[in-house]
This record gives sequence, C-alpha cells and structure tokens, in this order.
Amino acid sequence: MKFLLPLLVLLSGCTFMASKEANVGCQVADAATTVIALKAGAVETNPIVASLIGSIGLGGFVVVKLALAYWLTTLPREREDDRNAH
Repeated sequence: MKFLLPLLVLLSGCTFMASKEANVGCQVADAATTVIALKAGAVETNPIVASLIGSIGLGGFVVVKLALAYWLTTLPREREDDRNAH
C-alpha cells in the first residue's frame, strides 16, 4: 500500500503529458489501479466511470480503456510549428 500514494501523484500529471506513449501508459495504469482498488473494496467516485462499470462491468471497462489507449496511438502528432501558428 505504500506505493499507492507515489503512484497516484505520478498519474495525476497524465493529462498534461505531450508524449502519446506516456498517455497510453497512464490509461493502462489507470485501468489497472481502478480494477485493483475496486476489487479491494474501494468505490468509484467518478459518476461517468461508475455508470460505465455498472453497465458493462470491470472487464468492459478495461476493454474501453485499452481501446482508448489504442486510439491515442493513432492520433497524428501535433507538430511544434502547428502549435505556434495559432
């Protein structure tokens, strides 16, 4: 359990990472930690995720997260000069 807080701190920055690979890793880690926590008796507090899990179960949730991770790898990378053009 001592590893949980540092892991949560590391994952909290996932949304802002520029790397696709890092985002994919965060999606996979989020799915894994969610499943582990729920199986240990935790309650999902995100109403969207709770509803999703209630509808399709933990296995379906993992499939959705993996599909999202795959989709993230297929997005074209934004180039630096494209970002500066706005």
